[in-house]
Amino acid sequence: MKKFLIFNFVILLLIGLILVTTSSSRIQDFHDYHLAIAQESTASTKQAISQFISEKKRLVQIFGNDHEDVIKQLAADPANEELYAQLESRIKIYFPDYFAFTIADAQGKPFMEDFDGLIGELCQNDLRKFTQTQMQLPRIHPHPDIYHFDVISRHEFDAKTILLFISFDADELGNMLENVQNPGHELMLIYPEASQLIEVTDKGARVNLNRNDYRLTQQEKARILVTTPIDKTRWSIIDMHRPELFSRYENNIRHTLFLIFSMFLIISAFMLVVIRRQEQLRIAAENYKNDFLSIISHELRTPLTSIRGSLQLLQNDVVDINTDKGREMLDISVNNCERLGLLINDLLDLQKMEAGKMEYVIQPVELLPLLNRCITSSRIYAARFDCSVEFDDSNIDPQLTVMADAYRITQVMDNLLSNAIKYGAEQDTIEVSVTNTGTHVRINITDHGEGISEEFHDRLFEKFSQADATDTRSSTGTGLGLNIVKNIIASHQGTVSFTSQAGVGTTFWFEIPLA
Repeated sequence: MKKFLIFNFVILLLIGLILVTTSSSRIQDFHDYHLAIAQESTASTKQAISQFISEKKRLVQIFGNDHEDVIKQLAADPANEELYAQLESRIKIYFPDYFAFTIADAQGKPFMEDFDGLIGELCQNDLRKFTQTQMQLPRIHPHPDIYHFDVISRHEFDAKTILLFISFDADELGNMLENVQNPGHELMLIYPEASQLIEVTDKGARVNLNRNDYRLTQQEKARILVTTPIDKTRWSIIDMHRPELFSRYENNIRHTLFLIFSMFLIISAFMLVVIRRQEQLRIAAENYKNDFLSIISHELRTPLTSIRGSLQLLQNDVVDINTDKGREMLDISVNNCERLGLLINDLLDLQKMEAGKMEYVIQPVELLPLLNRCITSSRIYAARFDCSVEFDDSNIDPQLTVMADAYRITQVMDNLLSNAIKYGAEQDTIEVSVTNTGTHVRINITDHGEGISEEFHDRLFEKFSQADATDTRSSTGTGLGLNIVKNIIASHQGTVSFTSQAGVGTTFWFEIPLA
């Protein structure tokens, strides 16, 4: 056996070395391939955007030359709204995608007041810088309406310098990126001088991104494959891979690498899992048996002791059966016999549910009479604990009908009401209310006891689950009631849950569909 394990280990080691070498080579080839794609896409995008900006500048220059008369008149009479409208209509014809325009003097000061706030401070800075350097390096300007970039042309009319300024929607650049962008890659225009500020992506201007900080993060910088400056602009075009591009490919390679190991070890691993699973089942069954025996022994021993004590008193003539004390002994015996009967019924119901043999007769049932019957019967039990049960039926339609098995819903109510009575406060008032959600009806049972400890919340609906499962616990019960409730409500296509607050109380509720 030892030699066999050594032989398999050596073979596995050799295969692993071959796979590691091969996979490393394939990963490097994959990286090189996508680097070449990034270089090609940034080069072509750089050329396209450069041509696009140059063409915009050329067209704006031509437009200014062709409309010299209107521009000169408007410069001489900036308040003339008719001239302004005339120039605006012509710009709309030439540039349907324009955002704003103005004309300025040689110092970059606009002739017209911008009451609409379209020509912002950055736009005016571009005008002033253009007058100083005679160069325009476009960048994206933020605006509440449209993020845009500017194109400026210089015109000499009658020895007078006039600047024509037109802004365009930055989403045009986003469309260009979207058309060039390769699967698994992200193309972006960034402004390197402003801390790697994102200007445009395939979604358009940066405002379209769902993020608070538009600067590249360290993670994004690490994903950059190629960065290429774009001539005569302030932008650089970057191509970065998507986070999952290389990781997904590398994971596939790793999965292939480990597949052979998995195939070789699968039988031993499977046997280990089976043995471990069997051990877990054995432990769970052992715990289940211990819990079952602990609870059942308590639930059997207590009523049997009481019955035996009562009968012995009667049998030995210590108490006369015809006296009040004798009838009290008989009542104690009968009540404990009923308690044993309920225990047996719970166990039988649980067995039927687990075997899928529980039968339900689900049909339209009037809710109000059903709840009144349940509450009336619970008040006898509540009196033993010096409690009361109040039912708020003021907002219930007397004809409200649900789809339910009346007997099983009664069983649910009995369980929840008895729990509320047992675990409520001294002289508590148990509150029952109903809410109509439109498709379902919700029944709420509220007590004002100590509440359910938080560490017990997750186990509350499990079989034989009790916060105190010791033989000395004060309250009786098998721990099956809530598990049975959960199964019954689930069979009605409903839901059951609870809310609890320490020292305030607990509300159990369940929903069943309306007829």
